[in-house]
Amino acid sequence: MDRRRSMHALSAYWNTDAGFLQKSAQGKLNRAYDCSGFGAAPHTTGSISVTQHKTNMKKSLKKTPTQLEFFAKTHKHKDETWLDKKSKHVEEEFKNAIEQTTQKAFEEGSNAPNEMDVLCEIARVKKGRIYGLGIESTVIDKRPSYRGSSS
Repeated sequence: MDRRRSMHALSAYWNTDAGFLQKSAQGKLNRAYDCSGFGAAPHTTGSISVTQHKTNMKKSLKKTPTQLEFFAKTHKHKDETWLDKKSKHVEEEFKNAIEQTTQKAFEEGSNAPNEMDVLCEIARVKKGRIYGLGIESTVIDKRPSYRGSSS
């Protein structure tokens, strides 16, 4: 019975407290934000951290996943369809940019492009995070410079 009274008290609070209702409404708006016509920015990592997903991918692939492999793993459904237009757009832009910068580097006789640099140019950076990398982008941001580093 104690549990029922607690739930009843919580329900009453959730349905009447102005501060809670305002935060709830704002959270709902944030989750539904349109991102310039591309829809919300979901991912398929669930309760497993992106760092753990990357570790799991390293074990299953027996190599460190590329940025594109990691992005696809965290932004595609199990049936291999993209979660949203934005994810598909970033993947297409990333592939094109890698191809172009690799071709340019080859023609100039320089090193191949760093995938992280290309992703940073393509994906949107918001609040210090790179779209598609989750919390790992804040780790990258803490380094003195990720430009020109190896991936």
